[in-house]
Amino acid sequence: MKNKKILYMLIFVVVGWIFYKFIDATYLEKQRIYSYGEMYLKEKDYLTAIDRFEEIKGFKDSDKRIQQTYKMMMKKSMKLLNDGDLYDAGVLLDVLAEVPEYKEQAETASKKADELAAKYLAERREKLRDTEPYDGMAASDIDYSGWGPPTTIERDVNYYSYRKERQVEHYKWITQDQFGRITQIKTLMVRQGAVWGEPSVSNYYVGQ
Repeated sequence: MKNKKILYMLIFVVVGWIFYKFIDATYLEKQRIYSYGEMYLKEKDYLTAIDRFEEIKGFKDSDKRIQQTYKMMMKKSMKLLNDGDLYDAGVLLDVLAEVPEYKEQAETASKKADELAAKYLAERREKLRDTEPYDGMAASDIDYSGWGPPTTIERDVNYYSYRKERQVEHYKWITQDQFGRITQIKTLMVRQGAVWGEPSVSNYYVGQ
């Protein structure tokens, strides 16, 4: 009987020790995550801070920290919006739109961001109309430049077998007279999403 009591006591001690170690390890892991959340919050990396605090809801004041972070995100998104940084503002607003207490405010701000983006794009394209293609111009701007969309875009036969930095597209603008005779050819090359080198213009004299 005495031996059984000793055995039970040993089992109790061992189980208690294992349980304590498990709780201790869990606490330490949560504390580690909480510390990271605090660090990211201090660095104003709100999205990562939210992710860390969300992992340990209910631990210490993590729930309070989550609400604090959302409040800071809303404030920052408004500042970014007013500064014209529409992309970064949009990233924060997309997250806030999923939070019930910020949903309406975030959606209103996102609508404003979309309107501003459309306005900036229209203004940019208006300016591009008076700009001829130049070395370094983004390929996405070419169609809206003074040359308009190209007549043709040609690629080498083995274009897709080349590495990205060696893939070159050849843009051509061909002007013809009323009889279909070529009077002018404008050309440029595009590599890695931008005009590569100076565009060229060749004029052809057509006799009457």
